Amino acid sequence: MSISYIKEVCVETLAQCIAAEKQGADRLELCSRLDLDGLTPNLCLVEEVIKKVSIPVRIMIRPRGGNFIYNEMDLEQMKKSIELLNKFSIDGIVTGVLTDSNELNIEVIKWLIQIAAPLPVIIHKSIDITRNPLKEIDRLKNLSGNLSVLTSGGLGNAFDNIDVLKQMIKLADNQINIIVAGGITNKNLPKLHRRIQANEYHGKRIVGKV
Repeated sequence: MSISYIKEVCVETLAQCIAAEKQGADRLELCSRLDLDGLTPNLCLVEEVIKKVSIPVRIMIRPRGGNFIYNEMDLEQMKKSIELLNKFSIDGIVTGVLTDSNELNIEVIKWLIQIAAPLPVIIHKSIDITRNPLKEIDRLKNLSGNLSVLTSGGLGNAFDNIDVLKQMIKLADNQINIIVAGGITNKNLPKLHRRIQANEYHGKRIVGKV
C-alpha cells in the first residue's frame, strides 16, 4: 500500500534547499535564524531559491525573535515583507500573532491574510503556546482564505500530543489543513503517520539531514 503525504522541510540556506529537494522533499519552508525558531529570510536568498528549486517554497514572515506579540513597527515590517514577496512565485507565507493573553490575534491575522491574498497563509507554531489550541482552530475556521496551521498540538513534540493532533485534524474538518510538526525525522515519520494520518508533515530532518 502506498503512503501519501506531503513532506515539508524547514531550511535556511540555498544548499539546504537543493539538498532537501534531492532527498525527496515535497515542499520547503524557507527561514533565516532557525536558532531563533525562524525569521523572515533575505529577499536575495528567496530569489535564488525560487530559481534553483522546482518544488513549492513557503516563506516565514517573522520580524524578530522572542514572543509573538507584535507592536505597530513589527506589523508594518511584516506587511512590507509580504508585499515584497508578492512579486515572487512562492507557495505561501508562514506567520502568527498572539494577543497579550496568549491567544491568536484573529484581527491581525485576518489583516495579514488580506495583505497576502491570494497566497495561502500558514499559522505557525505560535498556536502551540496558546491556552487552548483546539479552541484556536475553531476560531480560525471563521476566517476566509486558504489557511493552514503548523502545529505540534501544544508544548512538546508531535509524539507528546498525538491525541490532541488527531482532535485538531477532526475539528479542522478539511476547512483548515493541519501540518504536523515537532521532532519528526525520516526515521520516525512512518510510525507517526500510522497513528495520526495527517496529510502533511514538517521538520528539519524529515527527509534526513540536509
